[in-house]
Amino acid sequence: MLYVCPTPIGNLEDITLRVLNVLKLVDIILSEDTRSTRKILTYYNIHNKGLISYHKFSERKQLKRIIEMLKDGREIALLSEAGTPAISDPGYILLKACIEEEVKFTVLPGATAIIPALLLSGFPPQPFTFWGFLPKKKGKKVKALKTISEIHHPVVIYISPHRLSEELSTIMETIGDIEVSLSKEITKQFEYTIRGKISDIILKISTSEIKGEFTLTLLNQEREPEEFKKVVSLVREVKKGLREKEIAKRIAIIYGKKPNEVYKILKGE
Repeated sequence: MLYVCPTPIGNLEDITLRVLNVLKLVDIILSEDTRSTRKILTYYNIHNKGLISYHKFSERKQLKRIIEMLKDGREIALLSEAGTPAISDPGYILLKACIEEEVKFTVLPGATAIIPALLLSGFPPQPFTFWGFLPKKKGKKVKALKTISEIHHPVVIYISPHRLSEELSTIMETIGDIEVSLSKEITKQFEYTIRGKISDIILKISTSEIKGEFTLTLLNQEREPEEFKKVVSLVREVKKGLREKEIAKRIAIIYGKKPNEVYKILKGE
C-alpha cells in the first residue's frame, strides 16, 4: 500500500495521529525534502525508516523501482516538504502509475494552506477555486490571469516570496486593482494576513522583508455592464412617464443609433 501523507505546513503539532501511525508502520518513506522529514521523525521519535529522496527531478527515474517495491508488498509513505503531496508538489505521476498498475494507495487528510487562507480572507467561502502557482513565463501568466478574471468567486493562489511583488503587479495590470487577501506563514509563529486593494498590499509589503510562504486569495466581483445599467435606468424613467422622443434619444445614445431611427421603431414604422 502507498500512503499519501500530508505533513504540517509550519506548526509540527498540526500532523494527524493517523499520519504518525502510518509513519511508524511503513518500511519506506519517499520524501520531497529529507531535512524536513527528518525533523518530523525526530520530533515524534520515529526511527529506523528507509528514507528515499523523491522530488521533481527524480520522480520519473524512480517510478518503476517504487512500483516494483509496492508490488513486492512494501508499505510506503509519500511525503512532500509541507502539506499534501501532488498539490503543487511531486506525487501525481506516482499516483497515476499506481492506478495504471492496479497498486493500492490511500490519501490521508491533513494540513493545508488553502482552507485557512480562504477563511482568513473574509470572502464568501463557497464556491472557490484553487489555482496553485501561476506560470513563471509572463505570457502564460497573463493568459492564466485572463482566465481567472472570468471567475467571480474567490481564487486561492500560491506565490513564492521572490516573485511576490512582480506577481501582484501583473495581477493588477491584467485583472485590475481588485480586493485581495495575502496570508503569510500560515500556522507559524509570525503568521499574518493583510487585506485590501492590490495597490494597498503592494505599498504595505514594500516596507517589509519578503520572506516565508505566501497564499493569495483574490475576488474579482462581477460587475454589471454599463450598458445594462443605462437600460435599467431608462426603464425606470419610462415608468415615470418619459415621452417617446426622449426615450428614443436615450436608446440612441446607449446603442450608438440615430434618434430618428429609434423613434420610427418605437412608433412601429
